[in-house]
Amino acid sequence: MDESRHLIVEKPDGSVAIAFNQEVPPPEPPEPPPEIIQPRFRFLIEYHPVVRALAYIFVISSGINFALFRRTIDIINFVLIVSTTGALHTEHPASIGVVVFHGTCAGLMIVPFCVLGMWEQAIFQFSVTVMCLTAFNTCNQIEEQLPNP
Repeated sequence: MDESRHLIVEKPDGSVAIAFNQEVPPPEPPEPPPEIIQPRFRFLIEYHPVVRALAYIFVISSGINFALFRRTIDIINFVLIVSTTGALHTEHPASIGVVVFHGTCAGLMIVPFCVLGMWEQAIFQFSVTVMCLTAFNTCNQIEEQLPNP
């Protein structure tokens, strides 16, 4: 036998058998593959404190408009500005969607209010649009590394 640990032996009747040489040591087991550690990250959004303060001012003014006039637009403004203020105080990446949605709605409502002669509402919507644009443009994206389990 040569230096192989296993040999194929063909018997005279045509069958095949495996011969085993005990003098040849078995091969060493392969090294386990290195553990691949994938870093995990969490993305956060941080808004500017001035934008947060402006949102509070808009909540108060929208609440006053709702208390005085009780129009449908005042209800919608109040609900949107409260949700936007809440989004400005969270760090979840989806909060930017609330800010963009409110800014888009407010921006689209400027022209109808101007046409209807509701100048105070047009100015309010313009101010909210500017606040939402400022929040969108000044937000900071934070990348936080999480510990691996």
